[in-house]
Amino acid sequence: MEDAKKNEIAKIQLDTNISASFRHLKPGDEVEQRLTINSKGGVWFASYTYNNGQRYRPFRSCRQKITAQEAREILPLLETYAQYGDTIFEAYEGTWKMTIVYKDGTQKHYLGPARENAAVGDILLSEFIRRRIPIGGLYLLG
Repeated sequence: MEDAKKNEIAKIQLDTNISASFRHLKPGDEVEQRLTINSKGGVWFASYTYNNGQRYRPFRSCRQKITAQEAREILPLLETYAQYGDTIFEAYEGTWKMTIVYKDGTQKHYLGPARENAAVGDILLSEFIRRRIPIGGLYLLG
C-alpha cells in the first residue's frame, strides 16, 4: 500500500513558454501559460504576456473542474511523456517545464521542447487534454 501511494500522482504543473518561437514579440503577446491539474480534477490556469523584455505580465486566469476519471487519464499520460518523450531542442522552439508532485510529497522536474506532435503511443497529448479541459488557446506541450 505504501509503495502504491508513493507512485500515485497528486498533481502536475505544466509551464509552457513559446517566446523562443517568435522572432518579433510585441507587448501584450501571450507567451507563457501555466496549467495545474490535480488528481481530484481541480484545474488552474494562468497566462502571461510579453512586456518589452521586462518581467511578464499576468494576462488571463481561470479555475475549472474536470472529473477525477479525466484527471486519472491525463496525469499518467503526462508523466509518461515527461519521462520518455522528446528532449532534443531546435532553434526557435518553445519549451515546457513539468513538475510532478506525488502523494508522498516527492517531486520530479522535467524540461522539453514545445511540439504539437507530442504523443504517448497513438495519443496526441495536447489534443487529448484540450478536449477535456475547455480553455481556449492552450499551448500545453506544443
